[in-house]
Amino acid sequence: MDNTAKYRRIQHGTPSRPEVGPPPLGLSLETPHFSVAHVPPHIIDLRLKSPSNFMVMQLGAARAVGAFDSDRLRPLQLGPGYPILGRTGTEFICKAASSRGVIAFHFSDAYLESLLERPPRAGGRPFSGRLPRFDHHLLHLFRMVHQALVQPQPDPLYIESLLAAGIVRTLSVIGDTRADARHPLSAERLARAEAYMRAKLKDRLTLTSIAAVAAMSVYHFARSFKAHYGRPPHQYLQQLRLDNAIHLLETTRWSLDSIASESGFSSQSHLGVNFKRQMGISPGAYRRLLMAAPTIVARRWRH
Repeated sequence: MDNTAKYRRIQHGTPSRPEVGPPPLGLSLETPHFSVAHVPPHIIDLRLKSPSNFMVMQLGAARAVGAFDSDRLRPLQLGPGYPILGRTGTEFICKAASSRGVIAFHFSDAYLESLLERPPRAGGRPFSGRLPRFDHHLLHLFRMVHQALVQPQPDPLYIESLLAAGIVRTLSVIGDTRADARHPLSAERLARAEAYMRAKLKDRLTLTSIAAVAAMSVYHFARSFKAHYGRPPHQYLQQLRLDNAIHLLETTRWSLDSIASESGFSSQSHLGVNFKRQMGISPGAYRRLLMAAPTIVARRWRH
């Protein structure tokens, strides 16, 4: 679980060697809007009042008893595909053994409101008080989150897209909200968001920040953007960055490190992996090809 959580009591480790304090995190990602982490396999004895909204998904078999807002423990299904969801202030008790670890996702009330384009429903009983139910689509989303986290350079925009879809799907299934589709996203708003992405290639963009430019909820923006441009925002942004890198390879003598930085890639190796995946050759090989046969492009080296 999140190291910043205000735990009343928490133990983890093995039954013979319990340890006090939050369990160690594996791979994790934190933005101003949310945090997500893989918590490795563990045995946990937990009692907390959550300081933020949370969603937890097991990646493997688990045994558990737990309770929301009560001291009465009962068997709790925590296997893959069964989300545990709690609202800020939820009192959650859990004793569990996790075989493959969990994906733990924490998000603020402000983030939830921006996602849904309205305040979350007061009271929150459907949000936090029900036993989880199996959802294979949600399990697939969280497995994709895990796969993205283990990459050498996790993509925050892609991970946020998966998590946002997971929240909305879960709340729709349990009846806490419906996807907001009251307003079609105009071409002008989409163009404004797309221009913002082009102007901010070097920045670490999030789905929240791009959706804010279009003045739309995160979920509705992501769906409308894909419908209009034919691909989700994270894929579109990745293509913009690759196009910019190709342009700089063709028109400058900049180093590969400089091109990677200017195009929004975190390192030369990050650029190389994505470049080769699309172009079939490395950036260095592409540059050598240009130097050997400069007529294959209309542009010349700019000194």
